[in-house]
Amino acid sequence: MKALKVIYLILFLSLIVLACKENDPVSPLDNQSDAVPEKQNSSPKNITVMTRNIYVGTDVDRLLMAEDPEQIPLIVTELMQMLEATNFPDRAVSLAQEIAATQPHLIGLQEVSLFRIQSPGDFVLGGKSPAKDVLIDYLDVLLQTMASMDLHYEVAAKVENFDIELPMVTSQDPTFDDIRLTDYDVILVKKGIKISNVEERNYRVKLTIPEMGIEIPRGYCAVTAEINGMKYRFVNTHLEDADQGGPLLKIQLAQAAELLIRLAKVKIPVILVGDFNSAAQDEPTYRLVTLTNRYKDTWLLNSSVENPDGFTYGHDLDLLNTSQKFWKRIDHVFVREEMNIKGLELIQVTAEVIGDEILDKTSSGLWPSDHGGVVAELIFEKGCK
Repeated sequence: MKALKVIYLILFLSLIVLACKENDPVSPLDNQSDAVPEKQNSSPKNITVMTRNIYVGTDVDRLLMAEDPEQIPLIVTELMQMLEATNFPDRAVSLAQEIAATQPHLIGLQEVSLFRIQSPGDFVLGGKSPAKDVLIDYLDVLLQTMASMDLHYEVAAKVENFDIELPMVTSQDPTFDDIRLTDYDVILVKKGIKISNVEERNYRVKLTIPEMGIEIPRGYCAVTAEINGMKYRFVNTHLEDADQGGPLLKIQLAQAAELLIRLAKVKIPVILVGDFNSAAQDEPTYRLVTLTNRYKDTWLLNSSVENPDGFTYGHDLDLLNTSQKFWKRIDHVFVREEMNIKGLELIQVTAEVIGDEILDKTSSGLWPSDHGGVVAELIFEKGCK
């Protein structure tokens, strides 16, 4: 408990420092002063949102745990074999079916991956030419799959996070190709919805591994969307994984703090979704969002009682487990609807976890992701002043 208090004290001081930066560029978030459209009436207003970590498809953390840099090319080879086995085009069909079944207005996607190759590679020779030939673009595959199902969504915002290139063994000679992975967080919006004030930003604090020359930035993207006569700030993020605690937890908390500072300036309802890598209801970053900054965890307001735990993680990384293995809730939909909007009330929430039932598996027996997604319908009403 004392350790947690120290963390919050440090975090509080960090918030003050971040808030007082004189040279920080003005964000589109800073100018969100239009609370609701002028012709707002008193009838209920609903919005349906989804958060979905679609999974990179391989165990990238193995690279971070490598004890010898000379192991890297063989590890990359094994990871690419796993990537092929987890078959994103097949999984994209199941992901698109989830969207077809729930029809969200806005979707926050995490781990949207772009794999590129250079063959033969120049990495082991000290070359610096980046790989450019596309192996697979998850966003393109998903959008094409959705279009084939008559689902009309557009990319509203897209933030690039880490961009890593490493060698892969291709023969016993040995010969090498270079594999490049670029990670994105993406917001999809149903076609026809008006959006504005797009923001795509990386956090200042990031994981660095100097001995491997690797940096792991994280970020968020945000849009203002007008739906059923209401304006909402919709924000999607993927925070650093802090399962190991220690320095990683400090990074995660700093990233969350930076985002919350920016959102504090928004004067319309904020819907904050993503993979927070912080489990409800006791882990520090979750508590920072819900207790310190007064965001509501919509799962706790859920009118459905079919799945009281709401766990969203984690299937086996090969996606072949025969039964659902979720054991914690780290994918969240938070809402801060009351700020500077006198009389506005969130009157009902209906939320469900997706990707957690056997029927959600692909025809080849894969789960759609190692995570489940969350779909929440939020109903707002303008009450008495």
